[in-house]
Amino acid sequence: AKEIVGSDNITFVGEWPREHAKSVVMDIFLPLYLKAIGKLTGVVLASANEDKADGLLADLQAQLISNQRYIADFGQQYEAGSGKWVDGHFVTKDGIGFWAFGRGQSPRGVREAALRPNLIIVDDIDDAEVCKNEKRVQEATDWVLGDLYGCAPTKGSRFIVIGNRMHKRSILAHIVGDVEDGDPVKPGITHMKVFALEHPKTHQMDLS
Repeated sequence: AKEIVGSDNITFVGEWPREHAKSVVMDIFLPLYLKAIGKLTGVVLASANEDKADGLLADLQAQLISNQRYIADFGQQYEAGSGKWVDGHFVTKDGIGFWAFGRGQSPRGVREAALRPNLIIVDDIDDAEVCKNEKRVQEATDWVLGDLYGCAPTKGSRFIVIGNRMHKRSILAHIVGDVEDGDPVKPGITHMKVFALEHPKTHQMDLS
């Protein structure tokens, strides 16, 4: 989190196992903190489908509307009667927009007034069905690195991808670059992989 907050431009991929608080840290804590310190101009949160993305964004939305400790320190976030506080898209009182997109939906032109979202979060973009089809995996990878990445400002944006590698040739694996054993991580990516039950070198189960 310190590295992400301290870098105005960063592409970060976090591969953490289930129940390691990926979504809590990146979808909730990080946007709240960046907003509190004045480094947030908007958030796009993407996932495998629209319903899942809406649900993930709703967790952040709930904190902004009802977390009394946050409101006490940083003011009311919800503006009643604005018409900009619905599932999948809302705008806080200070004019910062938040959007949810399912895989493949077009985020082009997303902005609130003059502000483009400078935090793009991709959370659990993979699913078992897509991973069976290499063409669909590549199309989804192109969408993440093309349309989605392209909706951020050209300077000063944080691009965050989190999930667990559910398949050797998953979308996440293609984003990182190390699809085959020995393949390098793509240049410019800050990659954090947590080995919970697997030895990082031998890839054998390690329950010690």
